[in-house]
Amino acid sequence: MRVPSLALSSSRVVAACRFFRSTSSTRGPNTSRVGPVWQENTKGLVQDAFRIVCRVKPNARVSKILCVGRDHLEVALAARPRDDEANEELVRIIGEVLRCHKQDVKIISGERSRIKHVRVSDSTLSQDIITQRFSASAL
Repeated sequence: MRVPSLALSSSRVVAACRFFRSTSSTRGPNTSRVGPVWQENTKGLVQDAFRIVCRVKPNARVSKILCVGRDHLEVALAARPRDDEANEELVRIIGEVLRCHKQDVKIISGERSRIKHVRVSDSTLSQDIITQRFSASAL
């Protein structure tokens, strides 16, 4: 079977890549991002919801926030990555650092991977406060 060749110039390929990169965002059009924290505008469903991208390192000696990167938050967890122990520890650590209830913190993506998306829905928090508290706890 013969496959027809597509004659595309390099400028068209670059333009197509830029288009797909801009339209296939995982954040969606109703978010604003500062570092690893996204503010979700869910049109009345959840007020003041934030999404945080975390990269976890299980089996550490101490559970703590290692650093606030440009794209994600690095968190060391003392729990094992079995039986949701590490996920529960991540929820506890984020709730402790942000001074909010554990029920306001929920893992929405990546329960079985090291990159996790966590939603924090607390009306007393803002994007600046979240970033400041993470930066202060990483020192």
